[in-house]
Amino acid sequence: MLEKEPYSIHLEEVDWDDTSCLITYGPLPDKLILSIQTVGLIQKPLLQRKSDGLFRIICGSRRLAVCQQLGLDPLSCDVLSTSQSPVTSLRMSIYDNIAHRGLNPVEKSLALTKMAHHVDQPQLVQEFMPLLDLEPSDTLCTRYKQLTTLEEPILDAIARGTLHERIGIVLSPLERE
Repeated sequence: MLEKEPYSIHLEEVDWDDTSCLITYGPLPDKLILSIQTVGLIQKPLLQRKSDGLFRIICGSRRLAVCQQLGLDPLSCDVLSTSQSPVTSLRMSIYDNIAHRGLNPVEKSLALTKMAHHVDQPQLVQEFMPLLDLEPSDTLCTRYKQLTTLEEPILDAIARGTLHERIGIVLSPLERE
């Protein structure tokens, strides 16, 4: 069972540079900003205290970013037990995101690339590709993981849907020049 406790945090306690569980990519949704402005934070972000005393974001990076933008501080968050492993935390982030929305191709690439550091290729293909609405295929998995090597303007276009991920996959092995 998930061991978490409610905790009031100041946003300066968040380690914004720790992106180990971050799979979200793209601009902050206008409707999320409007929602938090209008009715406040409905669902608490999920964090985990790190050994340096700062908090790693597990779920709710966009909500936290909107709260920071709006100057809402301190915030009530849920904090995971420090005993949760990195792979468990990343898995929670992936499941939380897919439960709320469809991921764009860049987010799918980030999820596969980050999870590849913790599980072997067969598990990545058989468990995580279907979760991400991708055909379970070694070749496709390798291609999706290559997307993260692209430059930010190309990733932005893929995330917005103005450039198809297949074009990004073709571009990824090319040198930047």
